[in-house]
Amino acid sequence: MTISRAPLCLAAALLASVSGNAIAQIEQSALPVADAGADGQEIIVTARRTSERLQDVPVAVTAVSGDALERRQSANIADVEALIPNATFFAFGGSNNNASVYIRGVGQADQLFMFDPGVGIYLDDAYIGRAQGALFETLDIARVEVLRGPQGTLYGKNTSGGALKVYTRDPDLVEAGAQITATGGSYDYFSGKASFDLPIVEDRAGIRASVLRVSRDGVVKNLNSGADLQDRDYLGGQVTALARIDDRLTARLTFDIMRDRSTPAAPTPIVAVSFPPNVPPFSPQSPLPPRQSKADTPVRNDQDSYGFNGQLAWRGDQVEIKSITSYRRLKFRQAFDYDSFPYLLLSSNQRQRTTQFSQELQANFEPTDNLSFVGGLYYFEEKTDSVIGVPNTLPLQVAPGVFVPLENSFTQITDLKNKSYAAYLNAVWEVADRLSISGGLRYTDDRKKYLSSLTNDVFPTGNFSYDLSDSWSRWLPRIGIDFKITPDQLVYASYGTGFKSGGFNPRAASADVALSYKPETSETYEIGYKSTLFDRKLTFNAAAFYNRFKDYQTNLIAFVGTPPGPTSYFTNAGRYESWGAEAELTLRATQRLTLKAQASLFDDKFATFVNSIIGDFADKTLPNAPKFTTSLAATYVMPLGATTALELDGDVAYRSSSFINILNSPLLHRDAYTLANARMALSFRNGDLQLFAGVRNLTDKDYVVDGVNYIGATYGFLSYYYNEPRTYYGGLPVRF
Repeated sequence: MTISRAPLCLAAALLASVSGNAIAQIEQSALPVADAGADGQEIIVTARRTSERLQDVPVAVTAVSGDALERRQSANIADVEALIPNATFFAFGGSNNNASVYIRGVGQADQLFMFDPGVGIYLDDAYIGRAQGALFETLDIARVEVLRGPQGTLYGKNTSGGALKVYTRDPDLVEAGAQITATGGSYDYFSGKASFDLPIVEDRAGIRASVLRVSRDGVVKNLNSGADLQDRDYLGGQVTALARIDDRLTARLTFDIMRDRSTPAAPTPIVAVSFPPNVPPFSPQSPLPPRQSKADTPVRNDQDSYGFNGQLAWRGDQVEIKSITSYRRLKFRQAFDYDSFPYLLLSSNQRQRTTQFSQELQANFEPTDNLSFVGGLYYFEEKTDSVIGVPNTLPLQVAPGVFVPLENSFTQITDLKNKSYAAYLNAVWEVADRLSISGGLRYTDDRKKYLSSLTNDVFPTGNFSYDLSDSWSRWLPRIGIDFKITPDQLVYASYGTGFKSGGFNPRAASADVALSYKPETSETYEIGYKSTLFDRKLTFNAAAFYNRFKDYQTNLIAFVGTPPGPTSYFTNAGRYESWGAEAELTLRATQRLTLKAQASLFDDKFATFVNSIIGDFADKTLPNAPKFTTSLAATYVMPLGATTALELDGDVAYRSSSFINILNSPLLHRDAYTLANARMALSFRNGDLQLFAGVRNLTDKDYVVDGVNYIGATYGFLSYYYNEPRTYYGGLPVRF
């Protein structure tokens, strides 16, 4: 595949599967969804830190409404994956909400706290630094915006791959109201959600409170213990207070809290223990079908978190000043059994506490009708302490061909202090009618201090500790140009740069690999086209991009020593290049029928990557980056009376094959797959009362989400985490 072929392939894909840009609506009214969008109402986003029509933003951005997530019965924001071109969202290691987010091949290779994500996740414009709990439950979400490409000259925390922004709903300041939704389904699934609006001073101040309770039996069976794994046990709540103090000053304060006792999955064993054979307690094991396990240790992923987000905005005649203050605290205990065999080979236990604080001061300034500025100052501070234990039973060779089981355990105690300072400025100048030039500059200064000690209760000579600190700073420019061919057609071109700070290897099991890694930098060239045609019945957006990365950060696991044991390297992968094309289309075919689709192409290559342990990576491709994705969604609304309607929703998504890790092992390969979902609803009283039912994963398709490959190690095994099976659901939402 070459970039020159991309537009032709993309056009063919779209002709084959009509419809989908910005698969989003602004907050829906009580009317059925197709009616709400049939008149071509505008989609408003804040991708450039000011409210704009989506079609006027010269950036590759897709928006998904909270109502759309609810209609899909999304468990969390990872379910927007099918709607976003060149995006892969899933939960690490069989968990429910530990975020692994990739956009255009850029993401986070490991969930440990040392690794900064390539895609920034924001909650109400406040950066979320850790993967744990970052796949937010769909509690009171107003919309999700996904920006593709580096975001630095408009955001406090710079990321090289893009940004996933989650916005929660504001209180209704005029009318008190409530919505209660009860949903049941397969595996004794239950979801109860309630939201309440209470105006305090009409049109001036009000409060919105929401609570969510989710429970479900597990979908993975542990044949060893009889337990059901990967269940759901979640309780969360949120309170938002909004006050329009006067015509210029607005204050917003949000508090959210979460308690998650869901049990993660234990992976499914695929390849039995290969070395040494038939040494008690080891014995050959047969592969198991998807979502079955023989884990011998309990698994858990208990998480507790809460956070405050305070925003104060003052608007003058030509300037708006905004303060965003955020504090979050996360505590969790994890236990994973990676081999899932009925004896202790490789498992881990972790306790971690993380606190983060951020402060952003932002100013929007419009001195003239054709010139505007957005600038800001940003500070981020994070403190994390962690204890990780890795117990296992390693066979020790006491004579040629003679092995005995050996109880062994590693314990690692770590502490991280992370600070980040930034300043950014972005300007948009309308140099002539319909022609604008934008440019921005960002300065970033990141500082990390890392303390770690590792003890081995069998081989004390392997004990070591280290105290490392470093800092990295960078200037990052961006420039763009856009031209409105007509009021409803926009073309643009841009050049942007990204940066991700360096760090230290937290998985080092020996002193020789307890090394630092360098920052990752990127350059992105992008051209795009946005259009709204045929009396706003057709929306078509497309973009093509070329990325060039230097010192790409990735993790490797090599098997070294005699007998071979796993050694983790978090390293820089030299240079790589990627390119691709994306398109989104929405067709409001009739007043009743809306069709939406997206399609994307992606390809990449390493220009340089030679690792002293692994070798040359010239033929490798990026993980979690399928070459082709597409999806098609349809909504049909049939009026049955003055205030009653039947709604039909269906969607299908295809993803080509991709690798799970940077080594491109054929054993950690995700085959191409297609998923389909369907839903129907009867809506009464213009949507105030509804009965709905649906099915997810309609064809009961199985595919590999994640995996663990230790083939070649002393205790060789291969295990897979699979997607969830087909499930049915039905529910009743009521608005008061």
